Amino acid sequence: MEPSVLKGKRFAFISHLDFNLYRFRLPIMEALHEEGAEIWALVPPGPWAERFVNHGVRFLPWKVERRGLSPVDALKAIRSLRQLLYQVEPDVVHSFTQRPNLYTGLVYQWSVSGRWIASVTGLGSLYLEKDWRWFLARHTIENLQRWVFAFATAVIFQNQDDLRYYLQKKLCNKDQVHLIRGSGIDPRAFSPERVSVAECRHLRKIWGIPENAFVVLMIARLVRSKGVNEFLRAARFLVEEISDIYFVLIGDLDPGNPSSLTDEDLARAREIPHLILPGFQERVEPWLKIADLYVLPSYSEGLPRTVLEAMAMGLPVVTTDVPGCREVVDSGENGFLIPPGDAKALRDRILWFVRHPAERQRMGLASRHKVQREFSLDRVVEQHLALYQQVVSS
Repeated sequence: MEPSVLKGKRFAFISHLDFNLYRFRLPIMEALHEEGAEIWALVPPGPWAERFVNHGVRFLPWKVERRGLSPVDALKAIRSLRQLLYQVEPDVVHSFTQRPNLYTGLVYQWSVSGRWIASVTGLGSLYLEKDWRWFLARHTIENLQRWVFAFATAVIFQNQDDLRYYLQKKLCNKDQVHLIRGSGIDPRAFSPERVSVAECRHLRKIWGIPENAFVVLMIARLVRSKGVNEFLRAARFLVEEISDIYFVLIGDLDPGNPSSLTDEDLARAREIPHLILPGFQERVEPWLKIADLYVLPSYSEGLPRTVLEAMAMGLPVVTTDVPGCREVVDSGENGFLIPPGDAKALRDRILWFVRHPAERQRMGLASRHKVQREFSLDRVVEQHLALYQQVVSS
């Protein structure tokens, strides 16, 4: 067998959140490690960063202030990243999300070593606000992207809408773009059979969810752009109409995000009967197993990982007809698409699923089959490895 072209190559993965890099990109990093590559994670220190070493990945702390938006903070982050890349001397640099992509591209003005791959994981909240200040910010960011992406060997998109937008705006060119739909889901790990009946009963007991209750689940950072307010409005209405319905909202506040809910918002939400707010949960499979329906009324996504996890666990989905979300749900087949910001449409679709158990089961099976067919982890890892091989060989 011929040795892999990736053997001995040095890869640097860059993100502004250790959780995102560890949770969503680790299988790709492990696959590279198995090919004989040397892997570095350049992320701010956090509770997940120290885990990389257990997977053959080396960690270096990147000094970046997530909440800082000033030019001074940006310059400090760029300087810190440049020092790390000079230290690692990678053959390939792979950055994720908007700000790390910008900072990495700006670092490349100093002719650091290695080919650069940027992953666009969604347009983000910058494109959701209508105020003129946000319009000016978008204009500025896009001009920067147009400049720095000229230094990228490849730009990965998770959905067709974002890819078309970047090409239309000439933020990158056709020769650079690659479509890889998400970070992949392992249908063997996210499988209903992996969660026992006893574990489900225990979870229901400790959170006070009756055995026969209809459970609506949402997993997201508690930010307005995820549609959290629409979820809460639908819950407030339906718990008054249906006695045995429960709503579960898993996730924490995100103070670094301009659309984050506040402690006061959370306090008001806790007043809603039959609404459970367990905060962040590292293991979500038991919650998905006890749920009857998964919803994500988000305003925009790259490709919603939580929806794919729910689909792999055999759940039908109600989500919005927006970029990213429309990639994973075929309306009428494995769920429904609703307009963003429409709490009434969300409420009506939840009620439809309550009243149609046979359709709920059919759509849940269709969800799992769609994940296995289109979004499996093996498929996504293979696509990344093929791109890396192309990049290091060019």
